[in-house]
Amino acid sequence: GGPEVKANFMAILQILSAALEQRKAERRVMDNICSCVCRVLMAGVDTLPVSMILATLLPHLPLQLDFEENHNVYVACLCRLIEVNHPAEHLRCPRSCALAYNSYSSRRNTGNGRHQHNNTASASATLCECVCVHWLTVM
Repeated sequence: GGPEVKANFMAILQILSAALEQRKAERRVMDNICSCVCRVLMAGVDTLPVSMILATLLPHLPLQLDFEENHNVYVACLCRLIEVNHPAEHLRCPRSCALAYNSYSSRRNTGNGRHQHNNTASASATLCECVCVHWLTVM
């Protein structure tokens, strides 16, 4: 989006956050909202309050039904923030790695749809690896 859209990122995120907090939508919709939050966050990472956004987002992870969104959430957003050493404190907590590991292990054991399983495992393993490598380099 151009400058007109970027000027409205906070308003967009407030609407998405309110939708997440209501928890009334079906889980696939919630997964899509999480992915949308990640896309907006990454588009405005230099100007948005990343820690505040992550505090809203993380309780709704891991994704549960729409595994096509895994790359946007885990790799393109969370892992990318860790790779660039973003200072958001939520990226340095064990919850990030636990989310990735739990998502990876639960999908690995279900056998529900091979394609979905592989996407989840790959994105979750990437995030888990990224978080763990980051912790090793900052400790």
